[in-house]
Amino acid sequence: MKLFHITTYEGDIILPQQLIEQLPKTLMLMGTVQFTKQLPAIRKQLEQAGKKVILFQGVHDEHAGQMLGCDIFPEKRAKEAYLYVGDGLFHPTALLYDNDQPVYYYNPFSEETVKLTQKDLRDVLNKRKASMARFYAAEKVGILVTTKPGQNNMKAGMELKKRLNDKEKEAYVFLEETLNIQQLENFPFIDCWVNTACPRIVEDTNQAMVNLWDLRDDIMKGFSIKVV
Repeated sequence: MKLFHITTYEGDIILPQQLIEQLPKTLMLMGTVQFTKQLPAIRKQLEQAGKKVILFQGVHDEHAGQMLGCDIFPEKRAKEAYLYVGDGLFHPTALLYDNDQPVYYYNPFSEETVKLTQKDLRDVLNKRKASMARFYAAEKVGILVTTKPGQNNMKAGMELKKRLNDKEKEAYVFLEETLNIQQLENFPFIDCWVNTACPRIVEDTNQAMVNLWDLRDDIMKGFSIKVV
Protein backbone atom coordinates (compact mmCIF):
# COMPACT_ATOMS: atom_id res chain seq x y z
CA MET A 1 0.00 0.00 0.00
CA LYS A 2 1.34 3.42 -0.99
CA LEU A 3 1.18 6.15 1.63
CA PHE A 4 0.72 9.82 0.89
CA HIS A 5 1.59 12.17 3.74
CA ILE A 6 0.15 15.70 3.82
CA THR A 7 2.15 17.87 6.19
CA THR A 8 0.44 21.24 6.30
CA TYR A 9 -1.57 23.56 8.52
CA GLU A 10 -3.75 26.21 6.94
CA GLY A 11 -4.21 29.47 8.76
CA ASP A 12 -2.23 32.21 10.46
CA ILE A 13 -0.61 31.81 13.86
CA ILE A 14 -0.41 34.95 15.98
CA LEU A 15 1.39 34.63 19.28
CA PRO A 16 -0.39 36.15 22.30
CA GLN A 17 1.20 39.33 23.59
CA GLN A 18 1.44 37.84 27.09
CA LEU A 19 3.72 35.08 25.77
CA ILE A 20 5.91 37.50 23.80
CA GLU A 21 6.45 39.60 26.92
CA GLN A 22 7.67 36.50 28.82
CA LEU A 23 10.29 35.61 26.21
CA PRO A 24 13.92 36.74 26.62
CA LYS A 25 15.63 38.95 24.07
CA THR A 26 17.30 36.08 22.19
CA LEU A 27 15.58 32.77 21.46
CA MET A 28 15.50 29.79 19.14
CA LEU A 29 12.25 29.10 17.27
CA MET A 30 11.03 25.71 16.05
CA GLY A 31 7.90 23.68 15.33
CA THR A 32 6.71 20.40 13.87
CA VAL A 33 6.61 20.04 10.09
CA GLN A 34 2.96 21.09 9.64
CA PHE A 35 3.74 24.52 11.12
CA THR A 36 6.98 25.30 9.24
CA LYS A 37 5.14 27.51 6.72
CA GLN A 38 3.97 29.75 9.55
CA LEU A 39 7.38 30.06 11.23
CA PRO A 40 8.65 32.98 9.06
CA ALA A 41 5.59 35.07 10.02
CA ILE A 42 6.01 34.12 13.69
CA ARG A 43 9.67 35.09 13.47
CA LYS A 44 8.72 38.45 11.98
CA GLN A 45 6.20 39.06 14.77
CA LEU A 46 8.87 38.35 17.40
CA GLU A 47 11.48 40.52 15.68
CA GLN A 48 9.02 43.42 15.51
CA ALA A 49 8.72 43.04 19.28
CA GLY A 50 12.50 43.47 19.61
CA LYS A 51 13.48 39.79 19.84
CA LYS A 52 16.48 38.21 18.14
CA VAL A 53 15.22 34.93 16.64
CA ILE A 54 17.25 31.97 15.40
CA LEU A 55 15.52 29.16 13.49
CA PHE A 56 16.29 25.64 14.71
CA GLN A 57 17.93 23.28 12.20
CA GLY A 58 18.10 19.60 13.14
CA VAL A 59 20.31 16.93 11.60
CA HIS A 60 17.44 15.03 9.94
CA ASP A 61 15.11 17.94 9.19
CA GLU A 62 14.06 19.08 5.72
CA HIS A 63 12.80 22.58 6.57
CA ALA A 64 14.33 25.44 8.54
CA GLY A 65 12.77 25.49 11.99
CA GLN A 66 11.44 21.94 11.73
CA MET A 67 11.94 19.72 14.77
CA LEU A 68 11.72 15.95 15.13
CA GLY A 69 11.19 14.11 18.38
CA CYS A 70 14.69 12.62 18.15
CA ASP A 71 16.40 16.02 17.86
CA ILE A 72 18.54 15.94 21.02
CA PHE A 73 21.77 17.61 19.94
CA PRO A 74 23.87 19.76 22.31
CA GLU A 75 25.40 21.72 19.42
CA LYS A 76 21.94 23.11 18.59
CA ARG A 77 21.48 24.73 22.00
CA ALA A 78 19.90 28.16 22.36
CA LYS A 79 21.65 30.90 24.31
CA GLU A 80 18.65 32.05 26.33
CA ALA A 81 15.48 30.09 25.56
CA TYR A 82 13.46 28.06 23.05
CA LEU A 83 10.01 28.66 21.62
CA TYR A 84 8.28 25.57 20.28
CA VAL A 85 5.08 25.86 18.22
CA GLY A 86 3.03 22.69 17.97
CA ASP A 87 0.65 20.37 19.78
CA GLY A 88 1.79 17.91 22.44
CA LEU A 89 4.76 18.01 24.80
CA PHE A 90 6.75 15.10 23.36
CA HIS A 91 8.85 17.23 21.00
CA PRO A 92 9.66 20.19 23.27
CA THR A 93 10.59 17.86 26.13
CA ALA A 94 13.55 16.71 24.00
CA LEU A 95 15.02 20.20 24.34
CA LEU A 96 15.37 19.76 28.11
CA TYR A 97 18.09 17.12 27.83
CA ASP A 98 21.49 18.44 28.98
CA ASN A 99 20.06 21.95 28.88
CA ASP A 100 19.29 24.51 31.56
CA GLN A 101 17.53 26.99 29.26
CA PRO A 102 13.73 27.27 29.54
CA VAL A 103 11.47 25.92 26.80
CA TYR A 104 8.33 27.89 25.96
CA TYR A 105 5.53 25.90 24.33
CA TYR A 106 2.63 27.36 22.33
CA ASN A 107 -0.21 25.19 21.03
CA PRO A 108 -1.97 26.91 18.04
CA PHE A 109 -5.07 24.72 18.46
CA SER A 110 -5.76 25.22 22.17
CA GLU A 111 -3.80 28.51 22.43
CA GLU A 112 -2.19 27.01 25.53
CA THR A 113 1.14 28.43 26.69
CA VAL A 114 3.50 26.46 28.93
CA LYS A 115 7.00 27.12 30.23
CA LEU A 116 8.93 23.85 30.58
CA THR A 117 11.92 23.47 32.90
CA GLN A 118 14.07 20.62 34.21
CA LYS A 119 11.28 19.70 36.63
CA ASP A 120 9.25 18.47 33.65
CA LEU A 121 12.07 16.10 32.71
CA ARG A 122 12.51 14.64 36.19
CA ASP A 123 9.83 11.94 35.87
CA VAL A 124 11.31 10.81 32.55
CA LEU A 125 14.81 10.52 34.02
CA ASN A 126 13.55 8.67 37.11
CA LYS A 127 11.77 6.20 34.82
CA ARG A 128 15.01 5.64 32.90
CA LYS A 129 16.92 4.92 36.12
CA ALA A 130 14.32 2.36 37.17
CA SER A 131 14.47 0.68 33.75
CA MET A 132 18.26 0.54 33.91
CA ALA A 133 18.04 -1.31 37.23
CA ARG A 134 15.55 -3.72 35.66
CA PHE A 135 17.92 -4.35 32.77
CA TYR A 136 20.86 -5.41 34.92
CA ALA A 137 18.61 -7.66 37.00
CA ALA A 138 16.87 -9.16 33.94
CA GLU A 139 17.28 -12.79 32.94
CA LYS A 140 15.52 -12.43 29.56
CA VAL A 141 16.18 -9.37 27.38
CA GLY A 142 14.45 -8.30 24.16
CA ILE A 143 16.52 -6.25 21.69
CA LEU A 144 14.48 -3.98 19.40
CA VAL A 145 15.93 -3.35 15.92
CA THR A 146 14.31 -1.38 13.10
CA THR A 147 15.04 -1.76 9.40
CA LYS A 148 14.45 1.97 8.80
CA PRO A 149 17.38 3.65 7.01
CA GLY A 150 19.33 5.90 9.36
CA GLN A 151 18.04 4.07 12.44
CA ASN A 152 19.11 0.53 11.69
CA ASN A 153 21.59 -0.88 14.20
CA MET A 154 21.31 -4.58 13.33
CA LYS A 155 25.02 -5.26 13.68
CA ALA A 156 25.09 -3.68 17.15
CA GLY A 157 21.92 -5.56 18.12
CA MET A 158 23.45 -8.92 17.21
CA GLU A 159 26.67 -8.03 19.03
CA LEU A 160 24.67 -7.09 22.13
CA LYS A 161 22.82 -10.42 21.96
CA LYS A 162 26.15 -12.25 21.95
CA ARG A 163 27.54 -10.23 24.86
CA LEU A 164 24.41 -10.73 26.95
CA ASN A 165 24.48 -14.47 26.26
CA ASP A 166 28.08 -14.48 27.48
CA LYS A 167 26.83 -12.87 30.71
CA GLU A 168 24.29 -15.71 31.10
CA LYS A 169 21.30 -13.62 30.06
CA GLU A 170 18.84 -14.89 27.45
CA ALA A 171 18.65 -12.31 24.66
CA TYR A 172 16.26 -12.18 21.71
CA VAL A 173 16.39 -9.81 18.72
CA PHE A 174 13.04 -8.43 17.50
CA LEU A 175 13.27 -7.00 13.96
CA GLU A 176 10.59 -4.72 12.52
CA GLU A 177 10.32 -1.71 10.21
CA THR A 178 7.95 0.36 12.35
CA LEU A 179 8.09 -0.52 16.03
CA ASN A 180 4.63 -0.95 17.51
CA ILE A 181 5.22 -0.48 21.24
CA GLN A 182 1.81 -1.93 22.14
CA GLN A 183 2.85 -5.29 20.64
CA LEU A 184 5.54 -5.70 23.32
CA GLU A 185 2.81 -6.77 25.72
CA ASN A 186 2.56 -10.00 23.71
CA PHE A 187 5.97 -11.07 25.04
CA PRO A 188 5.50 -11.12 28.83
CA PHE A 189 8.51 -13.39 29.31
CA ILE A 190 10.83 -10.45 28.46
CA ASP A 191 12.07 -8.81 31.68
CA CYS A 192 13.49 -5.72 29.97
CA TRP A 193 13.84 -4.30 26.46
CA VAL A 194 16.83 -2.64 24.80
CA ASN A 195 16.03 -0.06 22.13
CA THR A 196 18.50 0.44 19.26
CA ALA A 197 16.38 2.89 17.20
CA CYS A 198 15.17 6.42 18.01
CA PRO A 199 16.38 7.15 21.57
CA ARG A 200 13.04 8.63 22.66
CA ILE A 201 11.06 5.43 22.09
CA VAL A 202 11.81 4.57 25.72
CA GLU A 203 9.63 7.50 26.84
CA ASP A 204 6.60 6.25 24.95
CA THR A 205 6.04 2.94 26.74
CA ASN A 206 5.16 1.55 30.15
CA GLN A 207 7.51 -1.37 29.53
CA ALA A 208 10.92 -1.52 31.21
CA MET A 209 13.17 -0.29 28.37
CA VAL A 210 16.66 1.19 28.05
CA ASN A 211 18.61 2.64 25.15
CA LEU A 212 21.57 0.67 23.83
CA TRP A 213 23.98 3.62 24.16
CA ASP A 214 22.99 4.22 27.81
CA LEU A 215 24.39 0.88 28.97
CA ARG A 216 27.54 0.73 31.09
CA ASP A 217 31.03 0.35 29.65
CA ASP A 218 31.24 -3.29 30.79
CA ILE A 219 28.75 -4.06 28.02
CA MET A 220 29.27 -1.21 25.57
CA LYS A 221 33.07 -1.20 25.26
CA GLY A 222 34.10 -1.34 21.60
CA PHE A 223 30.59 -0.85 20.20
CA SER A 224 30.06 0.98 16.89
CA ILE A 225 26.50 2.35 16.82
CA LYS A 226 24.50 5.25 15.44
CA VAL A 227 22.72 7.61 17.84
CA VAL A 228 19.71 8.65 15.73
